[in-house]
Amino acid sequence: MLIFIIDFDEKNQCFICNLERTAFEKKGESFEVHTKSEHFVWNYVYYLIYLRTKNRLDFTGTESYVCDKFENEDLSWFPIQRALSLVSSDKEEEEDVKAMVEEKLSAVQKKILDTIASTGSNQQMMQMGNLQLNAGRLKSRARKGNQRGTYMVNN
Repeated sequence: MLIFIIDFDEKNQCFICNLERTAFEKKGESFEVHTKSEHFVWNYVYYLIYLRTKNRLDFTGTESYVCDKFENEDLSWFPIQRALSLVSSDKEEEEDVKAMVEEKLSAVQKKILDTIASTGSNQQMMQMGNLQLNAGRLKSRARKGNQRGTYMVNN
């Protein structure tokens, strides 16, 4: 029974990040590619052996950091519940959501303008023009933030 559980875990859960096969399948990513290249367990073992045999005075900043964490039995340097192949998919979803929000904002803006135009109030038209200008600025900021990799829009 124990052998079955171990075999099941090896085939369905990444030893490095602890993510399950289903997380990759939902994003259209290959679990096998993930465990054989992105989080190939032997690469981690070889890296730790490399650090143990290298002179500490020759360490880079990253090597010092990982070695110190490993010696203190601190696994925070491990990508637990993280995988680069899933991060890129998440960013694509954020882009899709952002485009949908901009589209809905434009639709609401048009409805408001149409409503104000039908009432014919000059003061309301001026206020709406200001709202439209501010909405345009928000869209512009959102696009600029997106170009910088920032997803926050300031009011």
